[in-house]
Amino acid sequence: MSRRTLKASRLTVFGLVASLVGAVALAPAANAKDNGGAWLLEPVGARATALRAFSPLADDASAVTLNPAGIAAFKRTQVLLYTREGSLDAREHYLGTVWPIGTDGTLGVAWRNAGVGDSDDAPFTGTDDAGNITGSLGYKANSFELAYGHAINTTLSVGGALGLVTDSFSGVVEGSAYADDESSSGFRGLTVGVTGIASEVVNYGVVLRNVGGSLGTDGTIPVVFAAGAAVRYPKLKSAVVSVELERMFVDLEEATTNINIGTEYTLNPIALRVGTSQSADRNRWFAGFGVKLSALQVDYAYQFVNSAARRLADSPKHYVSLSYLY
Repeated sequence: MSRRTLKASRLTVFGLVASLVGAVALAPAANAKDNGGAWLLEPVGARATALRAFSPLADDASAVTLNPAGIAAFKRTQVLLYTREGSLDAREHYLGTVWPIGTDGTLGVAWRNAGVGDSDDAPFTGTDDAGNITGSLGYKANSFELAYGHAINTTLSVGGALGLVTDSFSGVVEGSAYADDESSSGFRGLTVGVTGIASEVVNYGVVLRNVGGSLGTDGTIPVVFAAGAAVRYPKLKSAVVSVELERMFVDLEEATTNINIGTEYTLNPIALRVGTSQSADRNRWFAGFGVKLSALQVDYAYQFVNSAARRLADSPKHYVSLSYLY
């Protein structure tokens, strides 16, 4: 790389990061309405979930949502299926795919679905003073994203994504505000990101998600800012440690700034992972593994600690992904 090209790349990185930081400064004012789409704040993909600090890696199809700059590195098409089982009868599914176009660009699309059924475990079940069920609600939400990643050069990529989001309640709970089916929709928000190679062993990533996102007339989708670096150890080429600072601009009673740390060690064809997300009020730990068989990869993650200053009605969560590269 020539000195002029290197200088231009550094200026590009500085300009992009400065723009992201400026947008972060304006984010609290943009989120003056009620919070909406809280389910969109969690990562997607079992590998990203286990590692937590994924913005500097962003090397599978979950990058469409988590940091679209990462998809610029793809030279082949990938499809990723993801599902998780949560507490209170919650389910989430994700389908993402990326495919290269031309020599420097990559397109990506993603569909994300979350919902809560009307079983006895669901949170939207009404009862009277005698404990008799007076009604129940079902909840479904969907988001659709279109992303583009572009490789500026061999060490720097940028990307962006935007889309739509919908949610709906169905059913009736007597004596509550939910007497009729309700639905809303809105702009998924703009996500912009940067990934780059700082040295032979260090990658970095910066991303701002959900800018301008809204759900219905009264809700905004909280903005999320994340920046981090991943280090690959020269003597252990299959070992990676990733660290990320994450800030969620959302009106919650608990702290919304997290330090995410993840590590991965690969012994082909198996990869072992451990990750954590730490804030002033919450302590979360994850573990997982991946198995790669030629173009097919299966990933699993498990949340085994989720403690908070305020009591959580939470159960262990399981996350599974299946991806295929062709």
